[in-house]
Amino acid sequence: MDLKLRGKRALVTGSSRGIGRSIALSLADLKVDVAINYLRNRERAEETAREIEARGVRALVLKGMRINAVSAGTVDTDALLHFPNREELLDGARQRTPAGRLVHPQDVANVVIYLCTEYASMIHGQTLIVDGGYSIVA
Repeated sequence: MDLKLRGKRALVTGSSRGIGRSIALSLADLKVDVAINYLRNRERAEETAREIEARGVRALVLKGMRINAVSAGTVDTDALLHFPNREELLDGARQRTPAGRLVHPQDVANVVIYLCTEYASMIHGQTLIVDGGYSIVA
């Protein structure tokens, strides 16, 4: 079965051992280039990278990446054009958001930029919600 993954790229955290390693090698078998993230054992990460490269794909070894997610509230983007209740969603969010307005794409981008700075160096494994306070009153 061809899953059409050839040429795709994946970041697998903890991929120098255990479940992460198994995932990384399985993706390499499907011709996916893999970035290997490790925290303590560079030798094991490099060993996994060699195994991935032996499968004919690229491997990149990265140490101690900060992994976070950003979850945006209601943002008026083209994606909402496909929702039949678009106006209802937008009006409800405008009325209930303590910040007094909808989230803009740039608001989300600003949080991502912040997460890339040293000011956010102690934020790891978190989902930051950018919704103008909507979730605290929902």
